Amino acid sequence: MDISAIICTRNRATTLMQCLTSVIAALKESGAKCELIVVDNGSTDSTSQLVRNYAVSLSDSAQISIRLVQEPLAGLSRARNAGLRAATGEIIAFTDDDCRPQLDYYKRLLALAQPAQPPTLFGGMVILGDPSDQPYGIVLREQAERWQKDTDTTRGRNLAVALIGANMAMHRQLADRIGDFDPRYGAGGKFKSGEEIDYIYRTYLAGLPIRYCPELVVEHFHGRKTLDSIQKLASGYDRGDGALYAKYLFSAPQLLRPLIWDVKKALKELRGGELCRPELHISHWQRLWQVTLGMLDYFIIQR
Repeated sequence: MDISAIICTRNRATTLMQCLTSVIAALKESGAKCELIVVDNGSTDSTSQLVRNYAVSLSDSAQISIRLVQEPLAGLSRARNAGLRAATGEIIAFTDDDCRPQLDYYKRLLALAQPAQPPTLFGGMVILGDPSDQPYGIVLREQAERWQKDTDTTRGRNLAVALIGANMAMHRQLADRIGDFDPRYGAGGKFKSGEEIDYIYRTYLAGLPIRYCPELVVEHFHGRKTLDSIQKLASGYDRGDGALYAKYLFSAPQLLRPLIWDVKKALKELRGGELCRPELHISHWQRLWQVTLGMLDYFIIQR
């Protein structure tokens, strides 16, 4: 198997089909031998039946197999781990159930992930699929980037923004070496975000390369229309960042440089500097408060 595409989903039966059809179309376009693994993370709607029916409708396609995996314990990281265990591909590619990879996505991924190179973690652009959605949960950098512990310093760069889980792929060998996602992080976990950043950190600390490739494009249809909904989401992400900083506080303190930068920017903000997220009316002080709460959450839960 060349590619294992993994979608983790929970109670999205009304919108999941758009994601499934776009992934299948892009897998077919790649010309590779592929499998689509859908992890149902304890849905109470008709998600599983929808996937089964869809698999039957495509049963005449020898190029692509569709497999349904059940992970009843809630948590995005648990669902992703179930997908990793089920995957048989040399390349593993995650996207979210509210996303649609562009038609050439897997073809481009195959070209980038040549087996001769070291096991690599890949990410790419995430653009708004619906322009009426709030501009959040997207990655629009147009320049290719690379991070690797031995050759690419993070002294002036924020490793946490390397990629996001909606557009995340890796060689099988990297997954075998880095292991599972930390189930404490991510939607449904003790800490509501940070699971993909944790995976990025662990990849970096293992000395394996991380590549941002803008030619890998996924469209995100998150459906959030109001500023209030995004502010609430951002607050949860900031709190997850705090829990992640706490995890690496003693073992890899160099990963906390962005926290120092946030403190400096907060002090500048007092003298008229720019807000942390001007478009969301979120100050650096608001972010630091949520980060602090996240760090406290981590140490309290670990006792």
